[in-house]
Amino acid sequence: MNDDAKEPPKDPAPFQLEPEVVRARPVPPAVEDTAETVAKEQAPPSEAKVVGKDGEERVISTKTLRERKDPSSRTHPGPLPLPPGWPREALSFPVRATRVFAVGVAVWVAADLAGAVHPFLGWIVALVPILAAARWQLRTLARSATGDDVAPSLFAAPSQDADSPSPRALGRTEFGTAQFRPLFWFLLALAPAAVPALAPYLRDPSNPVRTGGETVFLIAALAFALVVMAPSLLLSVAFEDPDLEKPWNAARWFLRGPVAFLAFGLSWGVVLAGTLLLAARWGAFAGTLLVSVPVRAAAVYALLLSARLLGVLGRRYEP
Repeated sequence: MNDDAKEPPKDPAPFQLEPEVVRARPVPPAVEDTAETVAKEQAPPSEAKVVGKDGEERVISTKTLRERKDPSSRTHPGPLPLPPGWPREALSFPVRATRVFAVGVAVWVAADLAGAVHPFLGWIVALVPILAAARWQLRTLARSATGDDVAPSLFAAPSQDADSPSPRALGRTEFGTAQFRPLFWFLLALAPAAVPALAPYLRDPSNPVRTGGETVFLIAALAFALVVMAPSLLLSVAFEDPDLEKPWNAARWFLRGPVAFLAFGLSWGVVLAGTLLLAARWGAFAGTLLVSVPVRAAAVYALLLSARLLGVLGRRYEP
């Protein structure tokens, strides 16, 4: 037997694989950190898993009713970014929705024309658009604070976070027992103004003369109530936060946005001055109509502008 005999060559393995070619995947471009991307990353999850009564897991949506109807809205707590073009964009905010602005002016002019029929009827009907304007201003403030950039319709139903897990619902503006508390604080802030207002009549009813010190105190008391307390009370109703009703918190928010607070007081000064100006002309239909249109247009513009300024200031609110 020959041990040096060579073995026959073996067949190549039938399952031998070809060398694998590894190709590098393209790296996606880096996402730039902007206000929108940061807000999406910090936003709460839109879905959650829950276990039903039958023991099965289900995926439910955690979005609020308003977010489902309008995906661009944002109602979760936390500060929001300023709107593009701020603060100049506030000047165009009242007329951004032209039809909404025109309807508001038309309703107020129609109410003023009631004074052309009878002055007493005019005073009664004048209260209706004033209350409607206050509610409209409150809703505009609340919607601006939650991210909206257009004034709501005068007749639209107020937006509500009906299924929000948070007890605080931005934009909930129904009037109820909770709204009488801000009214109490406002009347309490007005109380010091009664001292210099009544002092001259108590001192000398036949010749009531107010001293310089009493005049300064009267102006300061009215300014504090109308320019500092009233806007803060409006914020407290919009955010359902009773802490904003306290005078020291109102002063703190005034220092955070004095322009917005001053604009609020000026807007209601325009409303009051316009009402008194029209009351002097009630009885003449043509004269009332000619004066009412520009006066009420200025009033609606001022109210919506101040609501926008306060609403954007409210975006810095954190409970």
